[in-house]
Amino acid sequence: MRRIVVLLAFVCCPAAAQVVPGHRLPEGPERPVRDREIHIERYRADLKFDMPREEISGNATIALSSMRSGLTEVALDAAGLDVTGATASGSPAKFQVDRTARAVRITLPRPLAAGEKTTVGVTWSVHPKTGMYFFPATRMRAAQAWNYGEGGLHDGWLPIYNDVNDKFAVDLAVTVAKPYSALANGVLTETRENSDGTRTFHWVQEKPIPNYLITVDVGEFARLPIGEAKLSTGAVPLSAWTPPGTEAKAALAFRDTPKMVEFFSERFGYPFPWAKYDQVALREFAVGAMETTTLTGFSESHLKGPDDPPDSSPALDEAYPTWTYEDTVSHELAHHWFGDLVTCRSLGSIWLNESFASFCHTVWNGHAHGEDDLTYQRWRYLNKYLDYVRGTGTVRPMEFLRYKSPSAMYQTETTYLKGSLVLHMLRHIVGDSDFYRTLSDYLRAHQFDNAESEDLKQAFESSCGRNLSWFFDDWIRGGGGHPVFEVSYRWVPERKQVDLTVKQIQADLSFENDFRLPVDVEIATRSGVRQHRVEVSGWSTSIALPSE
Repeated sequence: MRRIVVLLAFVCCPAAAQVVPGHRLPEGPERPVRDREIHIERYRADLKFDMPREEISGNATIALSSMRSGLTEVALDAAGLDVTGATASGSPAKFQVDRTARAVRITLPRPLAAGEKTTVGVTWSVHPKTGMYFFPATRMRAAQAWNYGEGGLHDGWLPIYNDVNDKFAVDLAVTVAKPYSALANGVLTETRENSDGTRTFHWVQEKPIPNYLITVDVGEFARLPIGEAKLSTGAVPLSAWTPPGTEAKAALAFRDTPKMVEFFSERFGYPFPWAKYDQVALREFAVGAMETTTLTGFSESHLKGPDDPPDSSPALDEAYPTWTYEDTVSHELAHHWFGDLVTCRSLGSIWLNESFASFCHTVWNGHAHGEDDLTYQRWRYLNKYLDYVRGTGTVRPMEFLRYKSPSAMYQTETTYLKGSLVLHMLRHIVGDSDFYRTLSDYLRAHQFDNAESEDLKQAFESSCGRNLSWFFDDWIRGGGGHPVFEVSYRWVPERKQVDLTVKQIQADLSFENDFRLPVDVEIATRSGVRQHRVEVSGWSTSIALPSE
């Protein structure tokens, strides 16, 4: 008896006997890449945190260059800030707070030519409602403050360009009362004791980052060295910051970070690009974790004892969590290449950040625990995505510029789970060697800059000569759904062949058309198993495969 197994290592549904009803795309206005008038080169701010009053007072000096001819004012995003002063080129300047546009507009002393540099300054105070979050002291806990800026929230505590398509150096001097410490991006260059009982922590992030990756965390933290990653470019120091008394759990949770840094550096062909890597456990960190550059924040649920369950946060409705704490640790680290080093040009391309980091944490899982664990993880991700589609009827391509709110683009089953599977498909199609070599070239071509999906497609064309327009049209820039196969075959003894027919029976919609993709077909006989690579293309594909 001959047995045929079609190994569809792609997003697909079980076969059915009739055309499957169509799905729908999410609704929302088109949100193109934001226009810019300036390029920020360096953001320098002196910040003072008043923890009991939950207030920040600040003074920022912003070095920038004009991207327009005849620029007469600089507009910075600012939501709810009490702006009390502004400067331009070092002198007092007129300013206007535009509450409707959530901006502060600073008048320049004269129009700037395109490319001309200047500085502007802003003095303000704020009780933040978004972007920076305060937690008061309790009988059991010290007060704490932490920020979260993804999706455009940092204008709630900083006057800033509040989108992803600009990158700049960050220089923050943060003053807090004792016994609090202030953590931020980059390297701590100075800790200064002040006469009023406060301390100032001066952190400098020289390599450019987008605004949403800026971080300041204030609280009582114990520093825990967790070794260093040994790379071809030198050693990278690693530390964890955690509430006093939780050092043992932090040591367990973050123990594999040095190995992860070394593994990703080798796998991506690009050594870890930042001066250090710290991880901090934060009180009630609602987003779970955030890849703020060189200082990733985690909720305290990631602190684990040896007998604790592996989930990142309680997953009470799952037999096994979608995300383990190890997944999250490797995911946020991987962002330091995909998201921090190369950042999506707009939120519509967020898959270049989040799908890649999700792909990377599955690759780490396969490296650390074996291919069977990786296969099982991909199978779970596929089923969770298909369950989501069955339940909502909603599909979309990976790059998508129409959405109601930023949160829509962070939809877990699509952006994280489906996106990771799409990248595994692409790896399967081009092969591991060419896939990772292309990623290395892509990172180098767009390091410390922005990218969109076309840049990734061009990287594959330039690096390994592959025209993948068809794949990007089906999965990334176009399409939206997934193929549904009806498979039939018959054994023809006269020819010693199996006639295989694969029909695509998903709805014929503009965004859910027929797909082109290679699949592996195994034919098992008494004499053994033979595998064939078959390209499915069009609504029906028929092929005769040899089988003795």
